[in-house]
Amino acid sequence: MVLIGVGLWIRTKVGETPSFVKVKAEHHEARVPIVETLRHHWRAVLITIGAKFIETATFFTFATFTISYAKGTLGYEQGTVLNAVLVSAVLAIPVMLAMGSVSDRIGRKKVYTAGVVAIFVFAIPYFWLLSLKNVPALYAALILGFSIIWSMYGSVLGTLFAESFSADVRYTGISLGYQVGAAVIGGPAPLIATALLVAYDDNYVPVGVFLMVVAVVSLVAISFAPERRGMDLDSF
Repeated sequence: MVLIGVGLWIRTKVGETPSFVKVKAEHHEARVPIVETLRHHWRAVLITIGAKFIETATFFTFATFTISYAKGTLGYEQGTVLNAVLVSAVLAIPVMLAMGSVSDRIGRKKVYTAGVVAIFVFAIPYFWLLSLKNVPALYAALILGFSIIWSMYGSVLGTLFAESFSADVRYTGISLGYQVGAAVIGGPAPLIATALLVAYDDNYVPVGVFLMVVAVVSLVAISFAPERRGMDLDSF
């Protein structure tokens, strides 16, 4: 409840963007944004859903599945795994800031695509590093996967989505694509990974292949997104 209150207070102190103020002043607001979004921006919604897949699937793989897998299957101490996840999450903060800065210069799409290609390549080696059952390998896997690679696409996702919708339906379009993408693959990802481990006698390769397939889906989706570089959202 405290966090909700703080969030509402912050929202009341943040003004609308000039582009949305202009939309309101000209009385161009969408009467039923969800209908307008699905009618005129359905392609952008599908791109957003597909692009969200790899970000949410890998986040839950790194942040939740890895804990149960490393402890229950590989025999790591729970505290050791939790500390490794915590360290990698903290290290992701400066990496995300750096990737955001890079995306201003070369474009969100390029940074996002590079990250997805990287996780496609690293998906199986990630689990191989964990399987070595030593702490340095555990940290290396999480820092490479979570801190660096995930941050590449995680840092630009919000801006990439915002640049895909016009001001009158931007909030609705982003929310729809983001939440549907997260619901379809994010929550189920650890369950799918666990089921694959059970089905293949604790072989991690099918789990890696699952992440690779998700990466391909996101790459196909993002290939249809417009390329923008350092654009001001108020300009469109």
